[in-house]
Amino acid sequence: MLKHTICASFTALAILATPVGNLPVFASEKIFENMSGKFRGRGLVRASAKAKKEAIRCRMNNKVASPTRINLSGSCSVTGFVFSLRGFIEQTGGNSYRANMFRSLANLKQNNFSGKRSGSRISFNFSARDAISKSNVRATILLNSVSSDKFTVQISRTDPETKKVFNVGKLDFAKR
Repeated sequence: MLKHTICASFTALAILATPVGNLPVFASEKIFENMSGKFRGRGLVRASAKAKKEAIRCRMNNKVASPTRINLSGSCSVTGFVFSLRGFIEQTGGNSYRANMFRSLANLKQNNFSGKRSGSRISFNFSARDAISKSNVRATILLNSVSSDKFTVQISRTDPETKKVFNVGKLDFAKR
């Protein structure tokens, strides 16, 4: 279940958000500049509200495709399991974004995620299926631009038993 939760959560890893004020339609070039390049991420994650935290490591190599789109490529490893990340982040207008990821690895009910930016954060909400209970769960990825060479990813989701939200984990990314 941990690998399913992690796969669902990390395809959007490279989304960074920096304040862009009242800029017109396009994403701030600074956002995609900050996201472009090679990053390493480390953190602790857990598969369920009762599970122990486990170390996760990721490597990303992101490339700007246009003023409103960045392509993502990388991999993560947790408990001896390595999975690839491929997709894109795209601004769809104003503070609205969308991300696309592979559906098969993550037990996703959808593969296009909608997100909203507020200041230096972008929040993506999506539906997934819990790998053990097969129940539907809601998940959130909160991405925060710390600086031009650092960002964080925080993941939370509902517990299928209690229906309460728990913190899956947080990763800190830095340019390498």
